[in-house]
Amino acid sequence: NLPVGAFFWLWALKNMTLGGIPFDLGIVSFAVATLGAGAGLVSVMQPEARVWRTVHYFVYVGGCGFVSANYVLGLVMVHKLGFQVYCALAALYWLASAGYGHQK
Repeated sequence: NLPVGAFFWLWALKNMTLGGIPFDLGIVSFAVATLGAGAGLVSVMQPEARVWRTVHYFVYVGGCGFVSANYVLGLVMVHKLGFQVYCALAALYWLASAGYGHQK
């Protein structure tokens, strides 16, 4: 999820700088999930450093849950069917990612 999180973090940044949105919660939630995924990458590259595995576990699982909750918030707040379908699918994707990260 490192590239996915980074892409959507950049999208949130674009929304705030060029899109006229004063604050996009994705700027925080995708940052946390992306940092957690990055910690996972480091933990694979340095398996002897268990601290990275612990950081990956908590930050990644928490970050994915945060992103999923962010999408649920969008699902509830915006009443456009196409956007609601997108939010529902994205929430399920990030929730599944959190579950997958929890198993690691």
